[in-house]
Amino acid sequence: ERLGRRAVGAVEPDGPATATPESFIGGLRALAQRIAVDQGKSVEVLGDLQALERLPEATAMELRSVAIQLIRNAVSHGIESAEERQRAGKPAAGMVYIACSEGHAGTVEFVLRDDGRGVSPSRIRQALVNSGRLSSEQAAALTDEQVIRKIFEPGLSTAESTDVHAGRGVGMDLVWRKVNELGARLRLQTQADRYTQFTLSLDRPLREVKWPSTGPTLQAAE
Repeated sequence: ERLGRRAVGAVEPDGPATATPESFIGGLRALAQRIAVDQGKSVEVLGDLQALERLPEATAMELRSVAIQLIRNAVSHGIESAEERQRAGKPAAGMVYIACSEGHAGTVEFVLRDDGRGVSPSRIRQALVNSGRLSSEQAAALTDEQVIRKIFEPGLSTAESTDVHAGRGVGMDLVWRKVNELGARLRLQTQADRYTQFTLSLDRPLREVKWPSTGPTLQAAE
């Protein structure tokens, strides 16, 4: 997590402790591009994070930790090489879209979507067998949904090699812990060779109510 924060460059111990939409998306874009360069890929990051400023600072910072891991996952596991993408009829550069928007009844939804290869149940099954977690028969007996849920278990990775960005099986485990700490719900949607989308839903989060500069800053629920 410290490596991820340092890569984003906006949460250094002595640096600013605020998360504006501009710094949030800018830091994630820099991280995504750094990972892509290290892996010989190309990626673009776009987003609309207007609702981020309506969240309490602590919640925004927790979302940043989640987003760091999801960006690592998207670029390392989802986005293909330029050659693979061109063979699939896609633009050479992968796309990651990030959004933070208000839903119904005061909820906030945080979405991160990539246009990569999608989550492959067969690759996860193989990783479960190779790691000794399940036998071939046990892995085959699971539904695709049950198999995909396994990516959130500690220590599981489908990466073929290990580097600073992937292969250690800690990223998605951290995402799941953060989601639980936030009291949020996480939904994963994916389609082979098309996309993967993570949607994190927060129920009635507190908003910051900013008073004039001479007065106090309070937090109040809507």
